[in-house]
Amino acid sequence: MRDYGRNILKQAFNHVEVIEHCANLLLPKMFPEKNTQGLWEIFKIIHKQNLKLSLSTVEDTIKKHDGDKNFIAFFHTIIESEYQDEQEWKYHVSYLIEEYRKNELSVLAEYINDNIGLSSSFEIADVINKTIGKIDDTNNDEYEKSSAIDETVSELKKIQKGELSFAYDCGIDAINRNSPICRGYQILWSGSSGCGKTALAIQLMINLMERNDRLAVQFFSLEMKMTRLMRRVISNRLEITEDEMVGKNGFKLSGEQIKQINQLSKEIKASKNYNFEIYDREGDIHNIIRKAKKFVRKYDNYSHIIILDNIDKVKVIGSDSNTHHNLVSQEMLSLKNALDCTNILIHHQTKETEKDESNDRRPTKAGIRGSAKLADDADVIWLIYRPDAYPDVIDKYPGDVGKLIIDVVKYRDGDANFDIEIKHKIQFNQFTDV
Repeated sequence: MRDYGRNILKQAFNHVEVIEHCANLLLPKMFPEKNTQGLWEIFKIIHKQNLKLSLSTVEDTIKKHDGDKNFIAFFHTIIESEYQDEQEWKYHVSYLIEEYRKNELSVLAEYINDNIGLSSSFEIADVINKTIGKIDDTNNDEYEKSSAIDETVSELKKIQKGELSFAYDCGIDAINRNSPICRGYQILWSGSSGCGKTALAIQLMINLMERNDRLAVQFFSLEMKMTRLMRRVISNRLEITEDEMVGKNGFKLSGEQIKQINQLSKEIKASKNYNFEIYDREGDIHNIIRKAKKFVRKYDNYSHIIILDNIDKVKVIGSDSNTHHNLVSQEMLSLKNALDCTNILIHHQTKETEKDESNDRRPTKAGIRGSAKLADDADVIWLIYRPDAYPDVIDKYPGDVGKLIIDVVKYRDGDANFDIEIKHKIQFNQFTDV
């Protein structure tokens, strides 16, 4: 923790965006050492005067307010030292703030314990409210109009220069044109079991990483183990079926196929385009959120897509079905808003919808399993339908073999209730334009 404070000081001295980010967030007492507290006060005095942090401005201010030569030597030690994970300064900032809040709450707990029998409930409540108010003051997420417009214009300039993506290229033109995958969206996919939701997610994950600079994908594969998911990646790239890879019915891969798999594995491990993590163990929603935040910190200055497959597999202790879905949706929405990431949430249809032969087993918005809040929280809703998953449907519509239909029933920034038709080779987890 000591190096966290020192690293923040070093980064603030060297990078103007760091001091601007931290100036209103960090109080001197949040730093763990007396000397770092004093140096942060010096930095804030200089920043408040709209002066640049430099050797001369810092040393002159120290002489004016402190005059201790040893403190100047300490300042030089801070900015000349090397610290572990220096690029993780944002995490270090959040850590100092969190520790400060915990310490304040610990002091509050001791006060309550010592005074519960001595003070009135109103007096104790007043102390509690003041402490909570003090903690809330460290949540400086508000933007004044000048900073709000400056940040917006800066973001637009980066988008126009190609330094920042709003709509990602997913490699399928029909999707890019009609329902693009955009930064900061919560996208809900729903469809019957076996319709190709996970296969489509794998295809898009590969395309998105290959076609967009500085994009990282985290895949919570709660239905499928990591090794099987990676077999599907190999299948997508090399057109070898998963059954063939696992030797079903005694099938043996050829020497050339094994060579191709080895070469692909080397490419994926060496390529800077493939920035992804896979988490394949069932976990509670709070653990998933923690892992997603850690992932975003790891890939700082990247855009991020979080894929959650599927909602029903997320653990929420002590909840019924609706409460479960509400909490998962709300936590993922909060994550999206806080980190400006894109969430793709994969979910099932009700059994009744899957059995509805009168509608050719097509998914419906009303058939999304669980709470209506899932649909309310989503910016975009895709209903995914593969007609040839059902022999009785294909008997009626033989021309629908090899077709995947995405019914866009909600699109916050445009028209909804339209179909996107693409082709599939489901055995290879491949999807392309018609």
